[in-house]
Amino acid sequence: MAWKTKDGVKVDIGSTVWSQNGDGPFIINPHPLGRGFLLLVGDTEERTHKPEDITRYYHAHRPN
Repeated sequence: MAWKTKDGVKVDIGSTVWSQNGDGPFIINPHPLGRGFLLLVGDTEERTHKPEDITRYYHAHRPN
């Protein structure tokens, strides 16, 4: 299943994204809670999100 980022790029599990404020990079992983959630894993933190949050808050390319 693929999602579009805020900058319009299709991403999927294993893709790298950055938050709209430049945090990241994060790798998109399936969440242990199951469908309906994603686990974004960065060097120093993990974030839990719903798939639609990728479109609202994340970019495929690091925002300036």
